[in-house]
Amino acid sequence: MCEGPSIIVVVSGIFALGGIIIGALLTRRTEHEKWLRQERSVVFAEFLRQLSTVVQKAIPILSGLEPKQQQDSKVTDLFLSLQAQEYIVRLYLPATDRESFSKLTEQCWLLLSPRTEAERRVKGVDDIRRKIQSLFEGTIDGQPSPWSARPWKVKKG
Repeated sequence: MCEGPSIIVVVSGIFALGGIIIGALLTRRTEHEKWLRQERSVVFAEFLRQLSTVVQKAIPILSGLEPKQQQDSKVTDLFLSLQAQEYIVRLYLPATDRESFSKLTEQCWLLLSPRTEAERRVKGVDDIRRKIQSLFEGTIDGQPSPWSARPWKVKKG
């Protein structure tokens, strides 16, 4: 008669322990996702700040009277300073969005070339900033961006 209640106690203990382990794993995963979202937000915001700074510094250089080769060299130096942050951002982007992001950054650099007309430059840089912002927001929110190379699946309700 003692065997029945003992088995019930042992089985109950095993289920309780299993529930605790599963709960801890789910909590850990949720906390990791929250931490990753926060880290992405910080890294993406820093890139956008640095990109704005580069653009703000590049415009006066391109408006100056220096030869185009010197202007190009100075703008290149500005973008090379941004490149380290670009590499950091790529670490936080999904693999499918990394190339799209780098291409957008490169397009922005090309638009700030002395050979690009001023009106096209301003419009193009603003457009690229919006695309990069949208890409970052999609990564943080888990929603597709029109500029994402990621094949999104639609959940069927």
